Amino acid sequence: QQLQPQQQKVLHGHMPGGPGSPSERAQPQTVTSVQEADGVFRVRWIVDARKLKGNDKTVVSPPFEIPMKAAGTFKMMINPTPSKLKGGATFRNSNGRGSVQLKCDTASESRLRIRFSIGDGHGEQPRGPLEHNFALNGVCGLPKESAEWDFTRVVDEATKTFVVCLELL
Repeated sequence: QQLQPQQQKVLHGHMPGGPGSPSERAQPQTVTSVQEADGVFRVRWIVDARKLKGNDKTVVSPPFEIPMKAAGTFKMMINPTPSKLKGGATFRNSNGRGSVQLKCDTASESRLRIRFSIGDGHGEQPRGPLEHNFALNGVCGLPKESAEWDFTRVVDEATKTFVVCLELL
């Protein structure tokens, strides 16, 4: 089922049932954020895995805020790895491989130190950290040599979703 933009959920804090419970993992296009005890602010985006087989050129999360860390509205984006196949850079042509970026939709003087990861605890190790000044450029991502992820490796077959995670250090 496709959620309309006004119905997309942006949740802050702890979800009932805890991490991995059906109520938390079932809904694609859900963003949750939590301030961890270790001081890391973690944003989790649940993505519909069917997007990896389609002709999308970019998949964008619902907007979210990063309270106490940065002013402004942010979105995560996943982009397919470029391909020479007909149709160009689509997730179908890239076999579910691509990169993750963080975009600030509003003018922000924020300087953030961030890491990206995919999967839910048993996925890939976080990559980074990288520092970015959103006053200079509204979009940031990992350096080219460490930017590509294989999203198909972290798909939850039961829910047909996968998680993209942003950590603010």
